[in-house]
Amino acid sequence: MKNNSGYTLLELLIVMAIAFVLLTLAVPTFSQIIKNGRMVVRVNNFVGLTNYARSEAINRSARITLCPSASGTTCLTTGQWELGWAVFVDADDSGTQTTGDTLLQVNAGATANGVTVRGSAHVRDYLSYNANGLIRKVDGSLQSGTLVFCDDRGAGSDARTLTVSAIGRLSTSTGAVTCTP
Repeated sequence: MKNNSGYTLLELLIVMAIAFVLLTLAVPTFSQIIKNGRMVVRVNNFVGLTNYARSEAINRSARITLCPSASGTTCLTTGQWELGWAVFVDADDSGTQTTGDTLLQVNAGATANGVTVRGSAHVRDYLSYNANGLIRKVDGSLQSGTLVFCDDRGAGSDARTLTVSAIGRLSTSTGAVTCTP
């Protein structure tokens, strides 16, 4: 009698079917992990650059402004932070880049990841720190608000909200009722 070692075709098909079912369940979860990671990276990049702007305002004793910018050379007035942002010394206290301003840093946009970033009225077009490191609008009034980071999953538990307090402190939270604050 011959002793066969190995697997039958039926056993291989059963194993492949089980593997297919497991992969079908795991792939959507893995894509959610990737999207969550991308969202966290975008929020953390923004927080890091904002903290950099605040520290530069204190170190330089000058107004430092962070604005949405697709090119890095001009500020957008459409509030589309996902197109990128620029940090600059706001020499003329205008809240927008002009000829005499010194560009400090530029961050590429997040459109490739499908992330949108929208700010409430006071932080829609720029964030500006004065020489004391306090966040103030160019007219001197308080500048606090929220920025909402959303991707193709929309609002809800997958969105991130960045809150800017009246003194310039940032706090993040998950979940947003809407993608437009």
